[in-house]
Amino acid sequence: MAHVIQPLLYDPEDPGYRSDPYPLYARLRTTEPVHRSPLGYWVLSRYADIDLVHRDPRCVRGLQPGDGMVAAWGGWSSPIAAELGAWMLLRDGVDHARFRRTVGKAFHPAAIRSLRTRIRGIVDALLDQAASRGAMDVIGDLALPLPVAVIGELLGLPAADPAAIGRWARAIGRAFDEVLTSQALDEAERAIRNLTAHLKESLEQSASPIVAALRAPTPDGEAGLSEQELISNLNLLFFAGFETTRNLIGNGFLALLGHPDQLARLRAEPSLVRNAVLELLRYDSPVQANRRVTVEPIEIGGIRIGAGEKLLLLLGAANRDPERFGDPDALDVARRDVRPLSFGGGVHYCLGAPLAELEAEIALSSLVRRLDGVERAPGPVDWSDSVFLRGLNALPITFTP
Repeated sequence: MAHVIQPLLYDPEDPGYRSDPYPLYARLRTTEPVHRSPLGYWVLSRYADIDLVHRDPRCVRGLQPGDGMVAAWGGWSSPIAAELGAWMLLRDGVDHARFRRTVGKAFHPAAIRSLRTRIRGIVDALLDQAASRGAMDVIGDLALPLPVAVIGELLGLPAADPAAIGRWARAIGRAFDEVLTSQALDEAERAIRNLTAHLKESLEQSASPIVAALRAPTPDGEAGLSEQELISNLNLLFFAGFETTRNLIGNGFLALLGHPDQLARLRAEPSLVRNAVLELLRYDSPVQANRRVTVEPIEIGGIRIGAGEKLLLLLGAANRDPERFGDPDALDVARRDVRPLSFGGGVHYCLGAPLAELEAEIALSSLVRRLDGVERAPGPVDWSDSVFLRGLNALPITFTP
């Protein structure tokens, strides 16, 4: 008897997934919001369920024995597992808390606030270069170099090549995808080596008090970061801060171009920009998914899930959940009580979220204020080939300064 192979309800290799994942998310939420995939993990797509998992200590972020992702990387001794396994992002418990307390010195609210004027200066300088041309690539001319310059100045590192950093960050990001090819793995390992070499060389020239504080013991005697821990978590800061900020600015401006009424409202009411950034995060999240592993049984959406199970949390689906957001597929820069899940939640809430939001706020408000008659260049939208990290390779526009 012939066996009929049913299509996957959640298929990250679906050709339409990268260009527009939201119809798939809607089907998941309606059909099976707590879905056991034949690929060996649970897929969650509702806001309430994912918010619960983010905050529940029975669901951990760190790599676990038998982790399929580690196997895809080539095992625990592989170069990429050794590097990414040291990231604060993939640690739990005491280790995560120590890293977060130490690295958090770089993201103290006062340090972030002090950057506002400098970020505005960087944005204005980048837009000045494009203004006389009447055309620019929002990604290559603004969204890509901005976060590289900001994180570099924050950590006292010499100027870096934004295009190179961008290629490395995107290659590392693909290592987190559910389907990992040997070519993608090779590119991720090479990117880790390149970024590590760049940071080691740069740190020798850094006189940043923040870098010194990351190395130094705390007042209560807790050890600072070792040199390897410092390098690994600076790799994380460059990867996470750069990739999410670029995607937030690019996805956000593309969404505004596709909704001229919202672009016009933001131009007429510039005070809405902070709220607009949260709405743009919700509408087309720069991070579409993350993972957790259960260390104890848990009930999610009325379904009991045992210990040792892998959970795939579709943040992009949660941000369009009609049980949480009215008319979720509409963009509304004045929407109230937005609170997207794009930066995670609980103890693993993104440490750099306030900085990414500030950079996006200044970049988007400057684009809206300084450019008139903006039109996207003809042709298809150029999305990256990552599944978890949703962003544009390029966004060419023409405008009247």
